[in-house]
Amino acid sequence: MAKPRFWDIDDQPLQEFIDTGQFIYHDQQVTLTYATHPDTPYFVGHLHARSLKPNFAYQIKLLGKPVSGERGWGEFGDDISNERLGKAGRWWEDVAAPPGPNLDDAYYEVNYQNAAPGQKRTIYGYLYMGAFVTDEQGNADVDFSSRYSYHICWQDKQTKGQREVVAGDYTVQSTTAPYYGYGHPVEPRQVKLWYEYQAGRSREVKLPPGTYNCRFLITEETFHNLMGGMDDLNGGFYQSVLTSEDFDAAGHPDNNPDNDVVFTIGG
Repeated sequence: MAKPRFWDIDDQPLQEFIDTGQFIYHDQQVTLTYATHPDTPYFVGHLHARSLKPNFAYQIKLLGKPVSGERGWGEFGDDISNERLGKAGRWWEDVAAPPGPNLDDAYYEVNYQNAAPGQKRTIYGYLYMGAFVTDEQGNADVDFSSRYSYHICWQDKQTKGQREVVAGDYTVQSTTAPYYGYGHPVEPRQVKLWYEYQAGRSREVKLPPGTYNCRFLITEETFHNLMGGMDDLNGGFYQSVLTSEDFDAAGHPDNNPDNDVVFTIGG
């Protein structure tokens, strides 16, 4: 389990973390609905979220299911969907050793696409479709799509990264007792977030025609605050809030096809 983030989008601490060492979700609920045959060349859906962390940003992603490698899905995988998502978005491998998790097409081609059957590494293609921000009770209802390929979401005050398009202007507040998540009132403040597009990709995604078998994932947005001191606490490491399928304690993937996100892009 990745280390969670405990600061809202304005970097105000959640009091329940200070008091208990962890944030306690209260009747957490996240529901995904999506078009199985969208009339667009990209994935579209709706999220209904209740009782998440207040004034908090979450990433929305589609992930592929590579067939091969130590953590591959075997007969339950889909290499075609995985490759299409990776070449529209990004590549990821669950290893800490160099070159790290942020991989390029050449790495995928050498270590998966063109590798010998017994030497393929489990490399996931994934598409970061955008983020949503909860209100002061931790609730959100949001329509989303895979129309754009993003790399990260940045806070307005951050000096690193590329601010290429506004992700949204949000009011951060907690005005109703018991001041859910904070333990005290939070006066309204305006916060702007920015997207950085995925480098080396077309900003507007048009998925190739065909049927996609994927995973769906929501993770806490870290704003790439991962290194040192306070940032090491408030950054976190992409803790998952919702995944349509995941790995068990032994590292084996979920092979229940009912948990797949399946949709078809028309020709």
